[in-house]
Amino acid sequence: MSEAQHAPKAALDAYVARQAATVGRAPVAEDITTIGPVGPFKGATGAASLGIIDDFSESYLGKGPGSVTFAPDGRALYFGRDDGKLRRLALPTGTLVWEQSESEYGRGILCVAVSRDGKQIAYARKTGSVLIADTETGRTLREIKGSNAVFELSFSKDGQYLAMGGQRGARVVHLGTMAETELAPGHWSMTYSVAFAPEAPLLAEGASGGKLRLWNVPGGLFATHEHHRGDIHGVAWSPDGNRLVTGSEDKDVVICGLHPKDPILRLTGHTSLVFCVAWSPEGRRVASGSADRTIRIWDANTGLPLARYEFPEEFAYRLAFSPDGVLLASTHPCTARLWNTRTTVKAVAPAPRLLSAGPLAADLDPLPGALVALLRVNRSAPLSLLRDLLALTAGQASSPDTQRLSRHPGASALASLRWPPRARIALALLLLRDYEDTSFAPPNDISAAEIRFALIDALAGSASEPDAPPLPLAYLERALDAVDNRLLALLDSLGPEACADDPTLPLVMLGRLAQLAPRIALDRRLLALRVPAQSLGAAEARGPWLEPSGFSSSGHLLHLVPSQWALPDDLRHYRALDGGLLYRARFGREPPRLRPLVLVLDVSPTSFGPVEAMLRQAAHALAASLLDVGLPAYFIAAGGKNEARAIVHRTDLFELLTARAREPVHTGKTLTLAAELCASLPMHGPLEPTIVLLSHPSFGEEDLDVPAPKDLAGFFVHYPGHPREPAWQRRCKRAVCLGPDDEGLLAAALGQVLA
Repeated sequence: MSEAQHAPKAALDAYVARQAATVGRAPVAEDITTIGPVGPFKGATGAASLGIIDDFSESYLGKGPGSVTFAPDGRALYFGRDDGKLRRLALPTGTLVWEQSESEYGRGILCVAVSRDGKQIAYARKTGSVLIADTETGRTLREIKGSNAVFELSFSKDGQYLAMGGQRGARVVHLGTMAETELAPGHWSMTYSVAFAPEAPLLAEGASGGKLRLWNVPGGLFATHEHHRGDIHGVAWSPDGNRLVTGSEDKDVVICGLHPKDPILRLTGHTSLVFCVAWSPEGRRVASGSADRTIRIWDANTGLPLARYEFPEEFAYRLAFSPDGVLLASTHPCTARLWNTRTTVKAVAPAPRLLSAGPLAADLDPLPGALVALLRVNRSAPLSLLRDLLALTAGQASSPDTQRLSRHPGASALASLRWPPRARIALALLLLRDYEDTSFAPPNDISAAEIRFALIDALAGSASEPDAPPLPLAYLERALDAVDNRLLALLDSLGPEACADDPTLPLVMLGRLAQLAPRIALDRRLLALRVPAQSLGAAEARGPWLEPSGFSSSGHLLHLVPSQWALPDDLRHYRALDGGLLYRARFGREPPRLRPLVLVLDVSPTSFGPVEAMLRQAAHALAASLLDVGLPAYFIAAGGKNEARAIVHRTDLFELLTARAREPVHTGKTLTLAAELCASLPMHGPLEPTIVLLSHPSFGEEDLDVPAPKDLAGFFVHYPGHPREPAWQRRCKRAVCLGPDDEGLLAAALGQVLA
């Protein structure tokens, strides 16, 4: 290393060592260049190859490649083999922990996937069945039967959905209800690979014909890419969810964005079809495995090759990076191999902590991300201060000073949000928005990513006596004084997931608090309200045995369920006499069904006051419910210029609470715009998009000659003490009217609007 190169590294090392010392950690002194105790195993050749961690070459049952994945904590490897055995192998030793075995011919395992929380593993056998097992014991928890081969599996982030790609195309199973959905019914397509995005409810599907399709789950098609000339066998997401990498029969590896017109990076060099790809956890590298008997590592930003690993088997079928990005596992016919990719990590970023160091302690794990987020808003602080604030916003106190702060009403209010650690980084940044400790400023010309990876290594070091500066108590008490209901309403609207994805979001939106009308008494509980809905539900009612039911064994002939008319006449007569026919219950009602919406919210002066609080919170609940499930929605601020915007991000929800007009609503222009937007929205299954008008009963009473859109629903809030029938109620297909104090009826009322 030259003197010019050594100076920045020395400055970085000194900075992270000082930061780590504030929380009682001494960084590892030596530069370790090997993977440590993991491997080598048999068949290791050279520094990169750690050898064969498992094989089944002696088995007569199957000669296929199987599949492999790591446990989320990096301490185990799961290998699904073609001889029918699913194995959990402990790392770093490679010893067998447990084994699931099916010795019958043809029951080999094609693919495996582990849930994000590490508690469940799904695997597919050649028979077409998919099994889900407990990762600690290997005990089978449930089985999804099928008759067609499944080539790839993927769990959604929240563990609610399991995606399957195979001979029947791409399918998604809701693990709570076990309801199964074909993403493209009626269109034959072989799906070789599926992968859920790290955060968003997006599913990537690599299919025959070179098509990469992105699906909103449980919504519809998001985008289709055609960057390949042959079938796509592998697809993987970048850790930030903004890019994908694909491998194809055309021998190319392609890195692309979410939208088809985004620029692509084409990586060439393989001389045969590419079976598999993987994206490293730090986001700077991609790996590809081919039938040319090589695995290649590439720089994900430049496309330049970083390494080329050779193996003797015919091809590499599946790849998986360890959570720290150091190990790479690959499967081949009858074999699973491990590779040490540490030299490629060093080529693109400072090395992350070693696998042998184990996971960071719970109070240390969010600190590197928190410090980087703070540096990105041009603030600096000791790591100990960040740790204390993350504990404080969780309602925890470990010292007399933090105990004193924890009794502050602002600290109690933030702790009552009960946000997870990653989301609480945003709360720490919010409290430190006017704080600056230049003595902990980072060295110049060092990127935030370099600081993050160096700090991870430092925090993985040995424990030491903390060397932390005192807490700035006076400043923090002033910052907590600023935590009021308006700020908490902003945080409730943004939500923990959006703030975990972007911890600077509350800071960006802070200037918008002044737009909240000071007299609007928002109920923060209602900002968390979601419309409980099904896509296709039965009627809700109470049957004779008090179970939820929408049917009865007796009723009016016109209420007979249509399927009963398909019965032969004599059988139908017999069932009528026996009380065996099904009638729709008179008192039954359809449950709310989410669909694409255009929300027309009256923000004109006639809605100001107690009416608008309920209107805005109702609009917020509807928009947030659609945003959570990935359904499209528009919002029209009815009044003045009729400003319209799509609801695509949590920040858009705040518009529903702040939009304001000083001119009255022009009924005709407003509803015409709403109808045009509604016509542009796609259908959600059999459900057509709907316009929901949110206003007061007097809306449009002088414009009853204006044509009403074909599918108009109304949510009206009357003035205090003046209930009346809304002027447009009879022109709405579904309508409900509440008083401004009927908060407890809001969820049911919105369900009635969407029924």
